[in-house]
Amino acid sequence: MAKVRCYFGGVSGRTFKALFCERFGCPDSEYEERALKACLYTHTLCLAPALGLFKSNLFAEDFSFVGHLGRTTEWQKAKLEVLRFQDSNHSGGFLWRFIRTCLRVRASGRKASVLAGKLFAREPDWRGAVANALEEPPVSSTS
Repeated sequence: MAKVRCYFGGVSGRTFKALFCERFGCPDSEYEERALKACLYTHTLCLAPALGLFKSNLFAEDFSFVGHLGRTTEWQKAKLEVLRFQDSNHSGGFLWRFIRTCLRVRASGRKASVLAGKLFAREPDWRGAVANALEEPPVSSTS
């Protein structure tokens, strides 16, 4: 009989926020700002504090995204939040879309997805996960 292992579930039903705060040693009250900084593109992370952009409305969508991400309890749901966030970057007027998509003054969905994968201990290569899940245990031969 095949030994089945699942890599896509949550870690004992804990939220992304709880896992993030535990991993990075931050109190719950600092989660949104620290999670956003962890997911921002590098050039945005350097410019935003200097320009006071964290206080502006420019990152409202990003703060909302990390809030929703923080309530997820498994990698699949986190990935769904990432996809919703990516869709939201294409709404709004021309200037808004240009700033968020072309200049990438926003959080990175890829960084968020990788971080969620690590926190939820997801197998990085899904093909490997499928192969491992279907792997037959060695059969001992008795002669």
